[in-house]
Amino acid sequence: MVEESLAATKRKEESELKNVALEALEALKKERAKYKEDRIAWENEIAKYEEDRVAWENDRATYGEECQRWQEERLAWEDERANLEEELREWEYERQGWEHEREDLETRREICEKESERRRKDLEAELETVRKCAQLYRSVLHDYDSFNLPKN
Repeated sequence: MVEESLAATKRKEESELKNVALEALEALKKERAKYKEDRIAWENEIAKYEEDRVAWENDRATYGEECQRWQEERLAWEDERANLEEELREWEYERQGWEHEREDLETRREICEKESERRRKDLEAELETVRKCAQLYRSVLHDYDSFNLPKN
């Protein structure tokens, strides 16, 4: 009986050990499944970060290209602005030349008007002198006729 009791105790201990081993194995399986889930989630997170990094690199390249294009456009606009400013300076120089020419023409017009006025006055004075001479000549002729001198 003691042997049976020992054998029963041994079976009981083996059964308990087997149950503990099965529980441990079940816990390990659960732990392993959790680890697999965590690893898959981690790999998915890494893949997402990698996608984000690639997208960021692509955006950076795109923005770099856009920045380069914008820089080229800005330089072209600055060149155009410089050309327009130069053209504006040339036009301003021409306008100043035209302004001086206009002032010269106005001065010459004023001089011509003064000269014309002076000539008009001279001609009026000369005309008045001619009128007086004509009047005097008529008066002399009249006086000459009044003497009734014989004509040759």
